[in-house]
This record gives sequence, structure tokens and C-alpha cells, in this order.
Amino acid sequence: MSLLPYMGAYVVVSLDPVLSLERIDDDIVREQGSAMQCSRYVAAATWEVHPLGAFTPQRTFIWDFVVQGLPIQDPDSCFEPYMTVPILPNTLHPESRRPVETLPPLPWNDCYHTRIHRLEAKCKTLDSAIDPQSCFSPSEGPVIDSYLQCDQAYADLLERSKAEKTDSPPPHIVTAGTLSMIRVANRRRRTDGKPWWMVTREAARAASEQAAVGLAATGSTPKDDTTVTSSLDPPFAAIRNQTPRAVDAADGGLGEGAEESHNDNADAARRRDLPVNAGRNFDARVDGDSSSSSSNFKDVIAGILLGLNAAEDDLPWLHVESYDIKQFEAPPDPTGFFEELKELERIKSDYIERQKQRLEEVKQQDAAYMATLAAHGQALSGMSRGRAFVARVKKTSARPMRKTAGFLRKRLVRRGGKPDGNAAAQEGAVKGRLASTMHAFLLRKVFLEA
Repeated sequence: MSLLPYMGAYVVVSLDPVLSLERIDDDIVREQGSAMQCSRYVAAATWEVHPLGAFTPQRTFIWDFVVQGLPIQDPDSCFEPYMTVPILPNTLHPESRRPVETLPPLPWNDCYHTRIHRLEAKCKTLDSAIDPQSCFSPSEGPVIDSYLQCDQAYADLLERSKAEKTDSPPPHIVTAGTLSMIRVANRRRRTDGKPWWMVTREAARAASEQAAVGLAATGSTPKDDTTVTSSLDPPFAAIRNQTPRAVDAADGGLGEGAEESHNDNADAARRRDLPVNAGRNFDARVDGDSSSSSSNFKDVIAGILLGLNAAEDDLPWLHVESYDIKQFEAPPDPTGFFEELKELERIKSDYIERQKQRLEEVKQQDAAYMATLAAHGQALSGMSRGRAFVARVKKTSARPMRKTAGFLRKRLVRRGGKPDGNAAAQEGAVKGRLASTMHAFLLRKVFLEA
């Protein structure tokens, strides 16, 4: 079994609209996504964004699609025919760029990787019953990436100068970083024609056999099977972030004897008790303690990478079908894939517009309801009328009543005539009439204010 996809391998892929739209909880979106008819294309998994992504159920790659024939100039996207990289057996290029060396070579001629036919997308981590039919080594990936990133940067300068109506930028050049990547790839070129995935598989098997021999010599018996079940190397994404000088220094003199040097590195790693060529299912356990720590380490790494992948939910999903690229007489034109990607973005934008329209409808319905309440004289905001009435009564009754009580007492005395001589009875009558008069006065005042 082989890991699918292996970094650097050419695979058959198609857009997965259902997975790409699964985060949108909308029946119309799900229906439109299921109705999309997506074709199949050939692309290379050039770079894996997360170096240990092979340990996780999903992975994120930089994908470079294969296009047959040199694309024509496109002024709208500032694309020029030289913004391409030929793929062996094709060696033709307007600027004689170094072709991508694949082993075995692609089954078609006149093929290129281009700036306008690459994207970052996610895929599931799978297993394949067949091995890659064509792939390039990890040292070839930085060459492709450096060429196309420089092309993208120069296209951005052209677009900016066009928008600002300024002079065009000076002609592009091959950067020192690109030249350094080319030197590394040339030194690691294989002369025996053996694919890189086969070299790493043999190195992994040799490491496993030597470990088993060492255990047998010491009389130790592993509790679990120490056979390396994965045949492929983990991604070499660290090369991408190194400076040209660091890449040259890290080359370690790998030349035509790449296989022997690779095995020497494997021996050195075994002397440090480190796993060599650990793939997705690698699990070399010698005792219970190492088994537990190894399992915990994998869980931690997988959790970190899953968290990183979760932050990339806006990326599209690709369905990786197989390594069987020879089923096509010619590579399908990847322009169709990017038209499908535009259709996917249209579905998302339509959903956003529907949500905005729905929000406006809700606002209009709310405004109409509030207008209806206002027409019927109902309170639109604040306290209800009953609570407002109680509050006003409490506020009014709490005012100082000394002056008002004195005025009413004098008035009652004038209306009642002479005092009857009974001070207590007179005071009680005054208080009773005062209370009833005040109550009526307060109620009248409150209703007039309301």
C-alpha cells in the first residue's frame, strides 16, 4: 500500500463541491453542490503545507495542474507564456527554464506547470493499491515553487503598475534563491532512473530489517510488530523555508550517490534511536514506555495539525482518485477545473446575497410591526403605561406636603366656620378631608399628565 497522495506525485483529482460547501447549513447550497458535475484532471501535489500532515485524516497541498501546450498571453491576468515550467520529457521553454525531472517521465509530451493553474486545497489522507506512475523528488518541488512564486510576484507588479498607470517594472530575472534550488536539485539528480518513492521504500525496509537484526542479536523481543508499514517518506517541507545558503549547507553532498548517502543518514538516525522514514502508519515500539510516549506524541502532533487544518476551512476540497494518470491519452485542460471553482464561489456568493436579502426583509417586517403598534397608540419602547403610572404616583406622593397641608387646613377652617372647641375632633376631621382631597388631587394630576 502507498500513501495517497505522496508529495511530488502526479495524481488524478477532481473538485469535491459537497465537502467544499459542507460548512454552509443551507438546503439550496447543498442542492446546488450536489448537482455540480466535476471533471477529472491531472495535478502534482507539489508542496504539503503542514510537514506532518500525513499523520492526520486531511491534508493541505499546493497543487500544480498539468497543462499540455504552452498557454497564450492573457493581459487581463498579466500572464505571459514564460510564466511556466516545462515537465520532462518536454524541454521547450521561451526562456529555456530547467524542466521538472520526473521519474518515470510523464506519459505525454509538451506539458507545463503554470502560474495560473495552481492553488492551495485540501484532500483526505488515503491509501492506494498502486504506486505513483510519475513523480518528482522533494528537491524538485522547491524549483517549481520558486519559479512560479517569482512569476506571481512579477505579475502583481505588472497589475499594480497598470492600475496606478505608472511605468512598467524592470524585466524579471531568475533570483538567487531559484538558482540555489536548481543547484540542489541537480546534485540530487538520480542517474539510475529509480523513482524517489522507491528509494525511500527500500531505505525504510532496510532500516526495519537492520533494527530487527539488532534486536535479535541483543536477545530483545519487541512487543509489537516493528515493520514499517508505510513506504513513503514524510514531506520535506522544511526545504521551502530555508535560505539559499541554508539549502546548500543542508545538501550534505548528495550527488549521484544519493541512495548511499540516504542510507548513511538512516544509519545515523538509528544510532540516535530516531525513527527513519516514518510514514503515516509508522509505529516502531520496543517497550511499553516507548509505546505510550510515542502514541502520546502522535496524538499531540495530530491535534496540532488538525487545529491548523481547521483554520483553513475556506479552502476548497479535492477528491484524489488514484495514481493512474495513464488512463488519459492527453492531460485534460485544467481551465475547466478553474471554471468549476468559479461556479463554487458563485454558489457561496449567492448564499451570502440571500442572507443579506433575508436580513433586509426582516428589518422591513419589524419596521411595519412597530408602525402598527404606533398607530394603535401602544408604547414602542420604555416602560408600559401601567408601570409609568405607578412611578408617577410614587414620585408625586413623595414630594414635601407641609405647605399644601397648611393651605388646605386654612381653607377647610374657612369653609367649616368657627371651630367647635373640640381640638382633637377638629384635627381628625381636617386630616380626613385633607387625605381625601389629596388623593383626588393626585389622581387628577396624574391623569392630566398622562
